[in-house]
Amino acid sequence: MSPAQSASAGVWMAVLSTPGLFASDPSVFLRTEIQADEYGFRGKDSVNFTTVPATFGYVCHRLTICHGKLVILLDSKAQQTELEWISYPPNGWEEISGLDENYTPIRTYQVCQVMEPNQNNWLRTNWIEKGDAQRIFVELKFTLRDCNSLPGVVGTCKETFNLYYQETDSEVGRSLRENQYVKIDTIAADESFTQGDLGERKMKLNTEVRIIGPLSRRGFYLAFQDVGACIALVSVKVYYKKCWSIIENLATFPDTVTGSEFSSLVEVEGMCVSDAEEEADNSPKMHCSAEGEWLVPIGKCICKAGFHQKGDACERLCQQAQDIGRCLSGPEKVLQKMSYSLYTLPYKCNNMLESCGRGFYKSSSQDLQCSRCPAHSFNDREGSWRCDCEDGYYRALSDPPSVACTRPPSAPQNLVYNINQTTVSLEWSPPADTGGRNDVTYRVICRRCSWEPEECVPCGPNVGYFPSQSGLVDTYVTIIDLLAHANYTFEVEAVNGVSDLSRTQRLFAAVSIATGQAEIWVVEDFCCLRCRRILEVKSVFQSVLHCESTMVQSHPPRACHTFAFLENTCKQGLLFFRNTCERAQLIE
Repeated sequence: MSPAQSASAGVWMAVLSTPGLFASDPSVFLRTEIQADEYGFRGKDSVNFTTVPATFGYVCHRLTICHGKLVILLDSKAQQTELEWISYPPNGWEEISGLDENYTPIRTYQVCQVMEPNQNNWLRTNWIEKGDAQRIFVELKFTLRDCNSLPGVVGTCKETFNLYYQETDSEVGRSLRENQYVKIDTIAADESFTQGDLGERKMKLNTEVRIIGPLSRRGFYLAFQDVGACIALVSVKVYYKKCWSIIENLATFPDTVTGSEFSSLVEVEGMCVSDAEEEADNSPKMHCSAEGEWLVPIGKCICKAGFHQKGDACERLCQQAQDIGRCLSGPEKVLQKMSYSLYTLPYKCNNMLESCGRGFYKSSSQDLQCSRCPAHSFNDREGSWRCDCEDGYYRALSDPPSVACTRPPSAPQNLVYNINQTTVSLEWSPPADTGGRNDVTYRVICRRCSWEPEECVPCGPNVGYFPSQSGLVDTYVTIIDLLAHANYTFEVEAVNGVSDLSRTQRLFAAVSIATGQAEIWVVEDFCCLRCRRILEVKSVFQSVLHCESTMVQSHPPRACHTFAFLENTCKQGLLFFRNTCERAQLIE
């Protein structure tokens, strides 16, 4: 027997002549490699590949047999008949039969042309249809002879082989054109065997995984190029990963193929199960990772009215007397012996429903189903009649248990002021966050401050607010009768039905101003007369004529305010002045 023939026989002695080897201690004899981070190699079609050492148990945990995350496109070990792959030249790769570690017949290929230089032996698989996959995994298991253990092969024996692929939309026949193939990687063995390993019945099986993609055609071929090594290609497995269908938060997510890149996350929208509907503004979504795992769900579905969540489904609770069999526990023959009248059955059925679980409540014994806790509320006990509010959220005394918990609004926005001597007009925009309520009003706090910082006191009852100081629905207010040459701070706060329940710090917008010289006013016949001011008012006089009947006769001093306030009052059409004054006369 020649050295090459001896080496070739030794390859298969290492693979096939070790019965029970895997069963005895796989961790000793089997070295596997599985995917980790992508790196390095980029062919002309963006070929990616990864390897990292791992134990056999970890591989089992990750592969289809254990967890079903893989879709197998090719598994040479699973084929009982001849593989009939294309070998070129004919005296290169050779298909042979053998037994695997479980004594199962397998079809594999070997080559051992180590005596002659410049070897170029090709082996091509049959056409592989990729289905929905974009990113393909190729797992190779092989043994390789240590060149140093073979005599007379220095310079001609190699310890690597090359892996290629070709994308096509259909089969291309049995011709093999080397220039049409894209190189994936050069494959080297972590462990090679020697003649001594054969004598000790040691098996040194290598496992390498490479990734190709993204793929755009309907299918592809794999090809193996031997350049002078002594190799036994024990198995070839081709697969892709997907996230299998799942029900999460009452939403069904379908089978989803992983993305084309190692870091890809594929967003998938869920479909609510029967008798469920999407939660408002919170549609169910999940992301499928490149590893074929679903990540944390976003959003959810909830059971429709009259239905209660039971596991991954929505179940109708009993609503009529004839449903008593589903509400009461016990064998049917016991139920048949119970004597309920048509009047007591609904009551019994209604009150013997299973208690509401955590996250649900039933506020009345008349309710036919448990209700999910409304937004921003929870309960962590069974049989609750209401749900407690989350921290920072409250429920007003008039709010029923079915209403979502709310919080105080944020501060008003864009507070601006206009000052005219001792009168100030404030305007603002609504808060960005109403706290989830529609009963927002505003109140104004006035403080008079000394020239020293932090020394402020309430303005007192002599200051007037129009329309009012609190309960404001509109976003403006005018403050009159301020002191001349004084410093003031005004705080505008938005409040709602739960503001007084909050224990957190008030949120408000504030502005500080300084008043000027007070104008001189006299009261005559209960009407306001503006005295001796050098100002051209003719151009605006017509705009205030419609206010002739809108001055406050019952409170003449407070009616004596600046022309700017009078004009502002007219433009805003404040109704509380109407029918309360006889006339207003402006004197140049």
